Amino acid sequence: MDFNLFLLALRARLTLFAVVLGFTVLAASAVSLILPKSYKATVALLVDVKEEQSLGTALRPLIQPQEMVSYLQTQMDIISSAKVARNVIEDMKLADNTALRARLLGKPAENAALSETEKAEASENALIEFLHKGLKVDTSQSSVIQVTFTAQEARLAADIANAIAKPYIRTMLELRV
Repeated sequence: MDFNLFLLALRARLTLFAVVLGFTVLAASAVSLILPKSYKATVALLVDVKEEQSLGTALRPLIQPQEMVSYLQTQMDIISSAKVARNVIEDMKLADNTALRARLLGKPAENAALSETEKAEASENALIEFLHKGLKVDTSQSSVIQVTFTAQEARLAADIANAIAKPYIRTMLELRV
């Protein structure tokens, strides 16, 4: 097949290409309008890897790769822990802000059989689940951990990502002391 025959074959199917392109653009536009918007905010945390269990003053010169991976995984687990999530809820006063809580969790199901304590606990557990659902903790095997939070509002995503970093740092200080 020479080049002229190829061009004739393309020209003969020009309407088919145009219809497929139009359908693709229309479908992508429809999906874009239907899906809810989501925003991602990322906080980078530098993890200081030191030998803290030794009684001597000198630090070990080299940290083994297996120890580094294990240490980073431990830090990622701490960031994702329920304790850090509870501290975020407390710091941001999410449990007290009924409008924000209703927007995040939807309308709470009113159950007359539950006491106020049980309702508060159920609300806190739902907020912790919301935080865990939007949270992604990742590292590229360096000493930097990326904490990403996804929400439907840009400001909320940024506030929660920053709020996750603060309790993590406090928790690490508590564990070290």
